[in-house]
Amino acid sequence: MDELVDKFIAKEKQKNKEIKNMLSNTDYINWLNDFSKDKNRFSDDDWLYFPEKLSESDREKVGKLYLLYEGIDCYAEENHISPEPCKFGNYYSVKLNDFCFEIGILIGQGTVFFFNKVPLEEDKEFIDFKDIMNFEKDRPKTLIKNLK
Repeated sequence: MDELVDKFIAKEKQKNKEIKNMLSNTDYINWLNDFSKDKNRFSDDDWLYFPEKLSESDREKVGKLYLLYEGIDCYAEENHISPEPCKFGNYYSVKLNDFCFEIGILIGQGTVFFFNKVPLEEDKEFIDFKDIMNFEKDRPKTLIKNLK
């Protein structure tokens, strides 16, 4: 039993490290922007039965869509930002400069993470990815202020 717990903890630590890395720079968002040039939407299971239609690198990155969602979900929760509901799940609207998208989760017989490219609209609220990237840098200051 201890071995299973140790494996689970190690796996969670690795996942959290990947999320933190993904949210600390724009590499993944830039990949999303390039990858979505010829597609407005996709989910992490779209190529499940035809993986050869994507390069190995793109398959790996599509498979990490859940990490982006989980990272944004944690950021939103800590900042009291509620996700937008949709049928069978929810999503967040995110932007980086003029690149805007929705990242979400659908839950049914399984779990699917999805991406939708959306236009920048003045009346729609977006989470600025720059704020997410700076969150880890700003959070210790906030914690110090709260401790004083």
